[in-house]
Amino acid sequence: MNLVAKEYVAARGDGDGILLLSEFTGAARELVEALVINPYDVETFALRIREASAMPPAERARRIARLRERLAEQNIYRWAAEMLDALLDLSEGKLG
Repeated sequence: MNLVAKEYVAARGDGDGILLLSEFTGAARELVEALVINPYDVETFALRIREASAMPPAERARRIARLRERLAEQNIYRWAAEMLDALLDLSEGKLG
């Protein structure tokens, strides 16, 4: 579930910050405003760190705000409702 990445975003209440996230994480598909990296590609990883450190404050603020919005939308209640809906569909023969 990659909670550490989401915890970082949730903790950035100051409206500033940039998330670098491995492309091999599940969260990379959900947290699309993060700078996605391949941790095994050292040169590109370094370029992304440089990009993050040079990013204008307004762009950092836009990205972290959108990430925080996404976390608020994709919460445990929504996940539970989706799981219950899937179980209901399964029990009614709508899946599979």
